[in-house]
Amino acid sequence: MWAIQQRERDATAYNEGLLARVEGPIDLAALRASLEVLTRRHPALRTTFEECDGQLWQRVAPSSAIELQVESAASTEQALAAGRAVLDAPFELEREAWRWRVIHGPEASYIAFAIHHIVFDMWSFGVLLAELGAVYGACVADQPLPLPAVEQGRGGSSGRAARKSTSRRLRASAT
Repeated sequence: MWAIQQRERDATAYNEGLLARVEGPIDLAALRASLEVLTRRHPALRTTFEECDGQLWQRVAPSSAIELQVESAASTEQALAAGRAVLDAPFELEREAWRWRVIHGPEASYIAFAIHHIVFDMWSFGVLLAELGAVYGACVADQPLPLPAVEQGRGGSSGRAARKSTSRRLRASAT
């Protein structure tokens, strides 16, 4: 997938996404806090890819603050077009593999979420959305987070690998 994205920079075939209409107000602080919780829970959301000396490297960044993009649209059609633009834009995998945007329209707000298939599949997408709903609800109600801790790492390493290194070389062919 990485090689295809490099050859075809405008390719969007591996974009996964959702554009959801939201009735009522969106608590932007709670949404931002929820997304920050999810990026701590899911290293894939902090992962980028780059080539160095002919080798593909996966970089997992440390958790950081989320920059939530918010915009207003004058019409529902403009709001939907802005949301579709989030879903349809190609990814620069060296910089990001997912993105969110809140679009306020005249009758409703919309949340657009896009992620590249290189880091998430649709099953994982469903898990992420369920977790987002649970965490957002807890943040809005100022309640403890309803999710169990996630053990990081592989093979029972209990997070040693995640703490020890923020990058891992991938075997890949750029052909």
